[in-house]
Amino acid sequence: MKMKTPLHLLLCSFAALTVATTGCVKDDIEECFASRTFTVVAFDDAGAELGKSDVREVILYVFDGELHLIKAIPAQVGQKVTMDVSVGSGLHIAAWGNTAAGLQFMDAPAAGDHKDNGSISLLSAGTPGGSTPPDDLFYGEIDVADTGSENETVIPIRRAVGSMAVTVRGLKEFTGFDDEGYSIAVRGSTASLDFHGDPADGAAVYRPAGSFVAGAAGQEWFSPAFNVIPTAEAVIEIYHGAVLVTSVSRDASGSPIAVVKGRLTNVLIELHTTLDVSVALTDWGKYALWKEF
Repeated sequence: MKMKTPLHLLLCSFAALTVATTGCVKDDIEECFASRTFTVVAFDDAGAELGKSDVREVILYVFDGELHLIKAIPAQVGQKVTMDVSVGSGLHIAAWGNTAAGLQFMDAPAAGDHKDNGSISLLSAGTPGGSTPPDDLFYGEIDVADTGSENETVIPIRRAVGSMAVTVRGLKEFTGFDDEGYSIAVRGSTASLDFHGDPADGAAVYRPAGSFVAGAAGQEWFSPAFNVIPTAEAVIEIYHGAVLVTSVSRDASGSPIAVVKGRLTNVLIELHTTLDVSVALTDWGKYALWKEF
């Protein structure tokens, strides 16, 4: 159920961005609010600053102290956004990046709605029961002090999604089928993010494209990196046609296959007389180089 704010409270909250509230007793109304400048800065997992080529657009969602939405402001990485913040009135700002491409459904709170009413949900893919991988989503939030002591504030944003790449060796030899009819399904993550940038509800099923390529061990089935809502344990199912060949969720040491924010989870599945699974976490977009042992 969505939580609404009475209209008079919403109007008072909106005034926090434009005019002084009734709590200010100064004679000069201009002294009742402070001009604050905000700049969105994007970072990767290692702390390196990213630019507009990585974060195409940003939306700032401005909430009152009770986390009810006042307004949404389009912005860009590095752009200075100035607001007049009423002294004595705290604000909360949530910044989302790369949401406009339409690879996911953005259910943003309406004016007056509580922040918890917002979410980002995966879209259905063309394959039956499949989920479209999300865009390279970024998220960050700050609480704004209720005084004008700081004139400029950075809003840091970081990736809200992880990614995965899967390599399978010995697939044709293991199954006995020398054709191209192989695919994978990846389960274990939710199908949505809440408006705090964390995994929320639903169950995603990713069915990324893949093909046989020349690798260190000869012909390997490979699925390039695709974005995934983070999960503590992903399940990878390998199919020939509609028949399940095998599924894995842990590596050779028994550790779960995890997908974490801002990192690429590389998975190597070797199908020989025994099943062997290796996992390597690397920087975003940097593939692990698997060797033949």
